[in-house]
Amino acid sequence: MRARPWMTEQFGESIANKEGELGRKILWAVAAVIIGLVILRISCPAVSHHLPFGPNGRTLLAQGVDAFDLSHDGKRIAIISGGKLQGINVDGSMNREHPNAVLAKPGYTSAEICWSVDDLKIAATICYPNDTSFIRIIDVNSGTTQEIAKAFALGNPVWLEDGKRLAWIQREDYSKSHRASIYVWRDGSRTTEIYGDEPANFFWLKMIPGNDSMGFIHIIHSDSAGREPGEPFSRLEIMQHNGTRPRSIPAPPGQFPIPFRGFMCWDISQDAKMIAYVYGWSIWLTGSAQGDNPIELGKYAALEIKWSPDGRRIGFVTTSPKSVRKRSSDRGQKVISPPHELHLINKDGSGHRLVCTEPQGIKSIEWLNNNEVLYLSGKDLYKRGL
Repeated sequence: MRARPWMTEQFGESIANKEGELGRKILWAVAAVIIGLVILRISCPAVSHHLPFGPNGRTLLAQGVDAFDLSHDGKRIAIISGGKLQGINVDGSMNREHPNAVLAKPGYTSAEICWSVDDLKIAATICYPNDTSFIRIIDVNSGTTQEIAKAFALGNPVWLEDGKRLAWIQREDYSKSHRASIYVWRDGSRTTEIYGDEPANFFWLKMIPGNDSMGFIHIIHSDSAGREPGEPFSRLEIMQHNGTRPRSIPAPPGQFPIPFRGFMCWDISQDAKMIAYVYGWSIWLTGSAQGDNPIELGKYAALEIKWSPDGRRIGFVTTSPKSVRKRSSDRGQKVISPPHELHLINKDGSGHRLVCTEPQGIKSIEWLNNNEVLYLSGKDLYKRGL
């Protein structure tokens, strides 16, 4: 029996209505799941940290972390937690092959950690409130540890290109001059002071990729006393590891108020061709070659900056409108409490974007790849998609 036209049309309309109703139910179900995840993240932060996706785009990798560093092969993360050295994979799972070692007893005030370029050694520094600091080298294959230096204060460990030499900043005592020196340890030999002929205060020591040089910010004056008119309180300098006199990166042109007349923080691109730095509460870009003029990327009061692996973008951390200035520091800037904001900007100054705000602060940002970053917020280690 052939169906009549009106029966066919009625049957088609019925199917269409059912399909439309099913589609609406699916949309409502998806919306309910999304709303549920949002409510869960807001009402139960401890649970929401472990969700694999969601509005904030972050994944909790580890808790109770004092310091971390990503291996150069991008597969492992070394962390110091409760005075212990541990290893995790980039998905947050424990790395059973990574050496575990007790580095310090409870009560230390700060810690730093750094992989060698060949990923065969790890340097760790521990500082105690009773003015005692030490640095240890851990062999990744054997798990053995070696203490190579002990001083009033030391930190900022940086491995040189060959993986056999380690540089760091060391202070023997506390005085008004804040004198600090840069030391280098060579595998199998004693430590050597390579720069420290004058009263100085160093920080933000970094290796220059591809050669035997390093860069650092050198505090000239921690306050206005003794500073010449127009003289900045800090310089950004590049030097060879043998301690030859460093060359200064020129300060940007213009007049800056005294509190902002100096280099705050900096980073160099992976190809060692471009340097980004903060001066006068702006981010500037210059070539690493001598004589290159700086270009202002934007007026951002960055506390920390980091080049992306491909050299196309810069990630940086700033304060938020709710941040509070606490006190002056010997770095010539204010110590500013959380919350902090994470930003991205292209190297030509375009494409600025606020990524997120972290109530517990943001520090030690590391690019996992060109689309993800790692950072500490409080003592929680996060991976965040960009």
